[in-house]
Amino acid sequence: MIRGAVLNDVGECPPPELDGVAIAEMLARTMVHGATTAGSAGFVDAARWAACLRSVDPFGIERREHRLAFWINVYNALARHGLAALAVRRTVWEVWNFFGRVRYRVGGYTFSLDDIEHGVLRGNRARRLPPWPAFRRGDRRAVLAVVPPDPRIHFALNCGARSCPPLAVYRAEQVDRQLDLATRSFLAQEVALEGDRIVCSKLLKWYRADFAGPGGLASFLLDHLDDGPARRALAAGAPPCAAFRPYSWTVGAGARR
Repeated sequence: MIRGAVLNDVGECPPPELDGVAIAEMLARTMVHGATTAGSAGFVDAARWAACLRSVDPFGIERREHRLAFWINVYNALARHGLAALAVRRTVWEVWNFFGRVRYRVGGYTFSLDDIEHGVLRGNRARRLPPWPAFRRGDRRAVLAVVPPDPRIHFALNCGARSCPPLAVYRAEQVDRQLDLATRSFLAQEVALEGDRIVCSKLLKWYRADFAGPGGLASFLLDHLDDGPARRALAAGAPPCAAFRPYSWTVGAGARR
């Protein structure tokens, strides 16, 4: 398992048969709420749902809200599955290339955490390192990219680090509301006025280009911050995210919604 890093190539899918979006929701639910360590009853149950992904046609998930919910749930489940299966103790950096190495097979294709985040959910935009798209020319998976991407996904993806957004199970019919809630909750905790500077999570530094819609990052924050000192300073003309707080990669349980 460790060498191949495709974590769902073994096991049988439990009945009854469900569509791909429902399978991903069940996988996320069991992985988020039940799986603790490899071998636990919750982990075994989640691994069976992960096996179901092998029969899912990713190209058949066409509606935007279905695609968002499906891939967010798969990402969060894969991250927790990888941490448990590879016995990560302190940080994901204990495992060489964790984000590119741990994978699920979905249909006839494998997807790493990088593939899901940068290739699908970020619309196949370049990663920080290496600085090129996850899906290269000729890769059929490129058609799965969510275009235009929704920058709120950054507040839904949880790789297991303490500074990641909280875990949640996403539902296709509620995904827009859930993403809005996740964004507002995360920004309320991670964007603050300290002295005369607005201090932000490093997620807003690493992915600033994803917030380059009309008005840029400042407009995004004004739209999603609750009223308070940071929002009032921003509305008065303070530059957004003049400083960034340290990002903790220490593995933590993560709050659950």
